[in-house]
Amino acid sequence: MADHDAILEAFEQNSRHLPKRKNGNYLYHEIVSLPLNTNFPVERQICALFDVVYRYLELRAEKLLTYGRMHLEEHHLHFHLMLSSNELGSRKRFRLPKAVFSKIQKEMEAYLPSAYPELEQKSVYAKPRNDAKQTNKEFQYSK
Repeated sequence: MADHDAILEAFEQNSRHLPKRKNGNYLYHEIVSLPLNTNFPVERQICALFDVVYRYLELRAEKLLTYGRMHLEEHHLHFHLMLSSNELGSRKRFRLPKAVFSKIQKEMEAYLPSAYPELEQKSVYAKPRNDAKQTNKEFQYSK
């Protein structure tokens, strides 16, 4: 438990740099997950997940205090990440714009099949969108 206490203390100490704010977060919980592929050894999939998590953190949280744990659920490998809301020692909260976060998700999703095609990872974030909206007249006609 000493490691657990030391990790908790590191996050608490870093949060003390932030100005007090009602309902202010000093931690974010994120999950990186891969569905298990029964055609390949679990060890290879665990290595792939670690690689993806490291790359993700380089893009998402390079200067944030981070702690993670991996576990296996029935059909998924999960990596739970705790990220500080401020860069190490900073008095400002680190805000990642939604567009940047979305770009990171798409980059990671594109990386996985190029690095690990055997995992047959399906696309979630990079699906083509149909932004063509119908006018009311077109909708009524199709109805």
